[in-house]
Amino acid sequence: MKTTIEIPDTLYRKAKIRAVERGESLKDLFLSALQRELAEEDKTPVKSPELDRPDLYTLNPQGFAVLKRKRNETNVVTNTWVNKMREEMGI
Repeated sequence: MKTTIEIPDTLYRKAKIRAVERGESLKDLFLSALQRELAEEDKTPVKSPELDRPDLYTLNPQGFAVLKRKRNETNVVTNTWVNKMREEMGI
């Protein structure tokens, strides 16, 4: 099926450059981007075994995870700590 869409000039230029960098046509770039976008809707969150640890966190009333800590524990969650955990978990 053919269709016509309007794309801002700056976005078109960026897309054209990306397609050239990847050695593919603009059509293929658009199709793969659209497929990725639509696939995101189909994805259901996958529970990681490492994250399914009720001994490590609780959920607050808004549904956000809150890390538990032991009494008198002074560890603070920092960006460095979060990045280290991401590396260890491969995310």
